[in-house]
Formats: sequence, structure tokens, C-alpha cells
Amino acid sequence: MSSSVEQIKERLSIADVVGSYIKLEKAGVNSKARCPFHNERTPSFFVSPLRNTFHCFGCGKGGDIFTFVQEIEGIDFETALQALADRAGVQLRDFTRHGKGERERAKAILEKAARFYEEMLDKSPGPKSYLKSRGLKDDTIKQFRVGYAPKEWGALTSFLKKDRTSDADLVLSGMFIEGDRGLYDRFRGRVMFPVFDYMGNITGFSGRLYTAEGDKPNDTDAKYINTPETVLYHKSKSFYGLDRAKQAIRETGQALLVEGQFDVVMSHQSGVANAVAISGTAVTADHLALLERIADTLLIVLDSDKAGFIASSRTVKLALGTGLDVSVIALPKGKDPAEFAFENPGGWKEKVRSGKQFVDYALEFIAGEAPKRKEEEKLIRDHLYPFVASMRDALRKDESLVKISMHMKLSSDALREDFSNWRSKQNSSTEARPLVPRGLASESASAPRKDRIRDSLIGIALWQKGTDHSSNILSKLKELLGEKSGELVLLLESEEKTDEQKKRIELLVFEAESYYNSHKSLISEIDTLLRALEKEILTLRLEDALVALRKAEATGDATLVNRLLGVCQELSLSINSLNNTNR
Repeated sequence: MSSSVEQIKERLSIADVVGSYIKLEKAGVNSKARCPFHNERTPSFFVSPLRNTFHCFGCGKGGDIFTFVQEIEGIDFETALQALADRAGVQLRDFTRHGKGERERAKAILEKAARFYEEMLDKSPGPKSYLKSRGLKDDTIKQFRVGYAPKEWGALTSFLKKDRTSDADLVLSGMFIEGDRGLYDRFRGRVMFPVFDYMGNITGFSGRLYTAEGDKPNDTDAKYINTPETVLYHKSKSFYGLDRAKQAIRETGQALLVEGQFDVVMSHQSGVANAVAISGTAVTADHLALLERIADTLLIVLDSDKAGFIASSRTVKLALGTGLDVSVIALPKGKDPAEFAFENPGGWKEKVRSGKQFVDYALEFIAGEAPKRKEEEKLIRDHLYPFVASMRDALRKDESLVKISMHMKLSSDALREDFSNWRSKQNSSTEARPLVPRGLASESASAPRKDRIRDSLIGIALWQKGTDHSSNILSKLKELLGEKSGELVLLLESEEKTDEQKKRIELLVFEAESYYNSHKSLISEIDTLLRALEKEILTLRLEDALVALRKAEATGDATLVNRLLGVCQELSLSINSLNNTNR
């Protein structure tokens, strides 16, 4: 197995694998991004091509390409190994599976089901004619592997049991229901749309009811039914079309969220390749977190009326809170993207290109709803301020307030004050941004700031080993830390290091390389950190001296009180001097 792992690593770089899931930007010799494993405002997730590893200095997750795919896909090592081997074109001759796991068995059943449905569509003129009437071309049908489930209760069951597939595995796949007389097909008389995961594997299906011409649909039959929750299909995280849309989303920075499968397929057919849809559920934070990894903007389609605006509010707030920009495409009431793209492919592409930022769209909508100034002000506070408040990005939030102030012909300061007063009434709060990188000596974000600054300096010294930067930092650290610098000397100068120390050094260097390599003036950064560390040390000494002073005052030791007053005064002057230097 080890030789296969090494072959895969030789063919697939960490940047290519991670970059296929999230947006990476250069940071010196490394790349950085907002971490896909936890919410954060500023990037603390770094990828090192030299080490072929990733590490998040916010949540602590790290590893190689296999670890990353396991974490982001929620799969075991065997499945990640197989997926990356397929991508790298490596055959796992030296890796023997000891029986296939549930996921693999379900995946095999779904793939066979998809082939069966495709064959049934080719043999069924009615459903194929229906797809053509909706605008789908033969190539599009093949690309999206659209199929047809016959109306018979056991058509797929019989097909799969020819391979002696067990009832337990058939139920596991989500494609069958257990009845009093045994298993029967979940999907019957439906046009079938396979749902693929990010890697292009089928995880489930969405089935659209097909009624032959002249037949009346049963009132109890839902227009669409979807695969239930299974080991592969999780509706709160699944997108229809993401496997085909991900490249266009990364290239454009925009993800177009539409309502149904036909909307996705017709959008792609018309040249709008960044369209995706959800199936059987409302948009969730997990959905949007997945899109935010590869997109900057979420495009949503609304009916151009009040109901459409109100219906969008939950999705828009979730998206803005995730860190996505939101733009709106307004369609005439009753018109869906599939119909629009079928009737006017070029017009649909233009609609998508000319989407309006949500705040601009909302201001236009509110102006149309409120003929009087007072009414407009109230609607802005009631229906637009909540969206602005939900924005995670402070700059985008302020840009939105400036837009509102211009629209209302108010100064931006007056509008900001009004917004601030509104927020106070809502009891809102904002998240504080960290002042310095977390550091690696302490795994907790609540570690003393002194330790975090010290760790950053140690990392730079290790990274710049052999340079004046390194020797100057070490000299100053020994001076500031005094007798407590023993651990530092051991870490930096000892020839024999434990595995734990080696790992710590690796992460310290990685952090320094990632955070400071893109800074034009490293000397200035080092000076700032050294002054900050000295201030923290002096502040801690002042706190200790004040505690001792209070005890001396309580015991009436006048000599000690006078000495400690001098110490406190001296420390205060030193801290003030450092503060003035920082200014």
C-alpha cells in the first residue's frame, strides 16, 4: 500500500487537490485560504507545496492529500485512497480490500441503477419525448445521465437481484422500500436525475413524475421524490450539478443557485455552467459553506414581486453570514430558469451576467413599495438592515451602508449612526478579530498572548536560521525571557530532538513561512512582535507588582511599599514608552 500512496503523492500535488475544493491564493512560497473546516474571517489555512501538506492555524487540522479528502468528504482512508488513485491513474495492485464497506456497496448499487435507468429511457419513447419537449438535447441527456424508472413495482429490484445483491444492501442504497411482500422499487414511472458528489460518484436520485399523454396523474403522487438519507446521500449537504459546475464556479467566482434539476440542466445546456440546485430540503448552512469554499458570490433567482423578495430572506441571510456576496436575478412571475433558458438561451446568459448585488436590488424593490420617505426608512430598517447585520465581512457591510446612505441622500456617518442605533436595539454583537497569529506552542486560542507572540518569533527564527534575523531574535528572546529561555535553547540548539519537538518545529516554521513570507518588511514585523512581547512581559510583571503592593499595604510594611511603588512606576514608564514607540 505504501508504494501506491507514494505514487499518488508524486502525481497529485497538495495544491491541486486542495485547490479543487477551495479557492487558494498565493502567500509567498505557500498558498492560503479560509479554512473549510471551521468558520473564520481571515485566512489561517495554509498549503505547503514543499512539504506536500496543509495546516490550519485556527482549528489545528492538518495532514496530506489523503487526510484532506477524508476530512472534507467525510470518508474513511480506504475510500479516499481509491478516489485519489482513480484521479491519479494509479492502480492499487498492492492494496487488497478486506470486503467492501457499506459506502462502496451502496455506490456500486447506485451505479448499476443509473445504467439501468439510462437503458430504460432509450427503450421508452414517451419519457424521451417529454424530455425533448422540455428542451433537453440528446447530448445533454447523456452528459447528465438522465434515465427513466418504469412504472413496474419491481423492475429495478429484479434487475439487481440477478447479481445476487442482498436485500440488506438494496435497502442500504435507499432505492428500495420494504413492504409486507418484500422489497419494491422506490422510484416508479419517473424521469430519473442521478445526484453526484463532488468527486463525481452517484450518491442518490431525484425522480420527476412522468405521466403519459392522456393519463391522469394520481393526486397522491408527489411531482418529485428524492433518495432518503443514506450512508452516501445527505440532503443538507448535497447539490445537484455541483460535480459539473465546480470548475465554472471556481473560474467565475460565482455559484448560481436554481430550484430544480431542469433549471440546472437547461442552464448548462445554454452555456451557464455554474448552476446548481438542492433537492428535497431548504438551503442549509452546510450547503452554503460548501459553496463558499470555491465561490465569492451566490447568484439567486427571484420572482420580481414581494413574495419572491420575502421568500429569499432566509437564504440571503445565511449566505451573507457565511461570507458570500449575494446577487439577484429577477425573472417575471411564473417564469423559471429552465423555461427562460429554453426559449432564449442567449437572454438567460445575459440575465446571469447582469445580476444585481442584493443591496442594490433591495433598495430598488423597497423604493417601489414605499411612496413616502417615512415608509421607505421604516422598510429599510425592517427589511434591509437585518441583511446588512448578517454580513460576516466588515468591509462589505460598510460598503452596503454607504450605498444605502447614497440612496437615501444622507451622509454615510448619519446612516452608520442610525444603523448602529438599530443594532443596539436588536442586542447584536460582533466577533473580535485576533491581533496576532495564534502560535503553535499552545493549542488553545485562549493561551496567553505572550506565549502566542513568543511562538511567532521562534517560528521566524527557525525559518530564518543562519541569518541576522534569526540571531537577533534569539538574542532578544534570551534577554526578555531570562531563566525561562531554557526550553527555547533546547528546542533550537539541541541536536537530538524528540518526535514531538520535531513536529512542533515543523509547524512553527510553517506558520512563520505562511504568515510573514508575503510581508515586504520582515524587519519591521520582527520589531513589532518584539516590542509587543516586551510589553506583555512588562505588563505581567506590573500585575504581579501591584498584587505584592496590595499585600504590603495590608501588612503595613512601609519599606516594602515604597520599594514596590518604585517598581510599579518604573514598569509603567517602560510600558508607556513602548506604547509611544508603537504609535
